[in-house]
Amino acid sequence: MNKRSLSRNLVWLSIIVTGALVGCSLSASNQTLSELQGTVQPDYHPTRTPSSTVSPPTLEGSATRTLTVIPYRLIRPSDFSLIFKLDAPVPPGEYIVTAEDTFTFESENQFKVMTYAGEIISSIDVMQINENISSPTLIVTRIHRDSNRLFIGVGSNLSTKELYVYDLDSETTWGIALECETVAGDYGYALGAEFLTFRCLDDTHTWHFINTNDPSIGFSIDVPIASGYLDSFPIWVGTEEILIKGDNGAFCLGSISDWDPGCEDLSDWVGKLSPDKKYIEIRDGLTDQLPKSIGAVSIPCLRSGQESCEPTIIDLTAYTNDQVEFTLTAGSTWIPGTTNLLFLREIDYVISSNSFDETELWLAEFPEGKLTRLDVLEGEFFLTEFIPDAQAVWLPNGKEVVLNTLSDLVVYNIETGEQRSIGNPGTVLGTITIE
Repeated sequence: MNKRSLSRNLVWLSIIVTGALVGCSLSASNQTLSELQGTVQPDYHPTRTPSSTVSPPTLEGSATRTLTVIPYRLIRPSDFSLIFKLDAPVPPGEYIVTAEDTFTFESENQFKVMTYAGEIISSIDVMQINENISSPTLIVTRIHRDSNRLFIGVGSNLSTKELYVYDLDSETTWGIALECETVAGDYGYALGAEFLTFRCLDDTHTWHFINTNDPSIGFSIDVPIASGYLDSFPIWVGTEEILIKGDNGAFCLGSISDWDPGCEDLSDWVGKLSPDKKYIEIRDGLTDQLPKSIGAVSIPCLRSGQESCEPTIIDLTAYTNDQVEFTLTAGSTWIPGTTNLLFLREIDYVISSNSFDETELWLAEFPEGKLTRLDVLEGEFFLTEFIPDAQAVWLPNGKEVVLNTLSDLVVYNIETGEQRSIGNPGTVLGTITIE
């Protein structure tokens, strides 16, 4: 399959899924917050407590609670299905981590740790050794920004069975077994560096959270969503605040200590949270990749309960070139330290099976609502995100972003327009910080 076919298929798959789910919506309701304790084998403890200093959220508040067991258990090291082998210690610094595959039926996978200049520092070989799992798959979930942990799942028949956390700093591993059928496509996401989160197929409106500082501790929240609606996703906003967003453009914001979220439906699609967590991207159109407009809404305004929280909207149809036959919005990323959004548009002057003719880089400034075209690059470029809420890779200076040409990784400077190749070691998962 060529690159154009892949891009087209992703677009039409998104259209089909969105069409199937467009009739479902979020509705505000008073839900129960459950304080939950995982089932822990008494003679097993993680080999090392991860180094994060973030404390588990307090679960004190006026919400009604029930005591329930999350459907998971800690796995003894002797029963691990995965073996992680690091070929060389990773020295202190900031690095990009890539994966050979993000989903494979093979029993092995490899990850590489590289500098921002493209130098490979180390690699991690992952081998699946549990022969009792039928039709096993290795599923890479992510490495979260400012974390030193790799999250990887072992699945069977598209359901995640086990989730593992590998600490690249201490070279230690712990894992949990999920005792329910998970939603196909979820694959056990990491909600920041401090929590793993998953759902069960028989209860898709309940998200379960496992604390990575102490995996014996967890909690769950019920999302006030219409029955049958699957594509919600939690984003950690603060130490106790979670934003639940849905691909149909609705979202709910609430505190886990008193889970009575406020819900809104302001657009067709809800995107990423800004670095300062004051804005969230929204889009209107047939799909998120074919938007008619792009904008942002203020999180503090929504949190205050005001009725006048209108989003700032930029009409993209006013910036359409009549000579262009097809335009695809390929991704977006908030620029570090700003409330400005960088997004890419793939351009075709004549539709064909070849790669896109050009890639436009646009800067949307909020709350001003100003739109500027930064550059036009020959050929097709994409951001390095590959799962919901994934972060594009920015270099520490906040001025250079890593782009993917599907055959090469390129560092692009948004101020000078300079670009340089750093090789093609695989799919970018994110960045890590080793102290």
